Amino acid sequence: MKLFFPQLQDHLKKKNLLPIYFISSDEYFLSQEAVMAIRHVASAHGFSERVSIVAESQQNWVEPLMAAIHHLSLFSDKKIIELNLTQINLNATVGKAISDALPHLSDHVLLVVQTCKSDAKNEKSAWYQAIEKKGATLAIWPIPPKQLSQWITERAKKLNIALTPMAVEQLTRLTEGNLRVTDQAIQKLALMTSDKIVDHTTIAFCLSDDSRFGLFDLVNSALASDSARCIRVLKNLKDHAIEPILVLWVLTREVRASIARLSKGRCAELLMRAATIDRIIKGAVPGEPWQELEKMTLSLSGSTLA
Repeated sequence: MKLFFPQLQDHLKKKNLLPIYFISSDEYFLSQEAVMAIRHVASAHGFSERVSIVAESQQNWVEPLMAAIHHLSLFSDKKIIELNLTQINLNATVGKAISDALPHLSDHVLLVVQTCKSDAKNEKSAWYQAIEKKGATLAIWPIPPKQLSQWITERAKKLNIALTPMAVEQLTRLTEGNLRVTDQAIQKLALMTSDKIVDHTTIAFCLSDDSRFGLFDLVNSALASDSARCIRVLKNLKDHAIEPILVLWVLTREVRASIARLSKGRCAELLMRAATIDRIIKGAVPGEPWQELEKMTLSLSGSTLA
């Protein structure tokens, strides 16, 4: 079947889970939201084991995928396999490899695939139609600028915040339409203000610094592999006497949220580095926290300077 993003929640509530969900999008934030929604429902349906596979080349994921499908766990008889193909090209070879795995899926194995945006040629192919017959395809498009205000308003309502129209307009301008930054800004508003109605003055007070050199902007600079900006943001945070433990918290949270995007090796290395920085901050081991935070940030960004 073919699903659209606004239909996903209703589909997950009303129907049994399908064997495969194929999510294609260039909007990684929304794509990851879809994955998390499916993961949450799968957990409630007894899929207690989760396997994450990140493709770093066109072929290195096929064997691990088939091994994960056929591997029997001692701890759970249901597993969800999250296959991240966003770093490789979506072509006929990739599609055929996925369609070849379809006969091996069952009620006990759920496959969730993330890819970059698909095109009309792929969607007319036999492998794509085979996926639609076995499960669901979900093409997610970027939110049009005219609908962004509504998205922000609804997002804030989920955290019991009512934004005035001027607040929505200012938030849109500050975050420049970046959904990840916008979501993080709304979360910060929920933490920083007890007001249920937030106007533009509150936005300015809470987020004006963050729009350029804030904690969450540090994460987005790292995700954009902008090492020079990472260093500038860190310097600004240090100059404004932001506690190193807050910077570490934001970075660590992002590493844990990016397990599906990063390789297991990189995640493990970053978390070990975070544990060391935590000990430095607490005075358990010698070291300079800001220097180590810079190294961790550059490592997250993929910089060879880390």
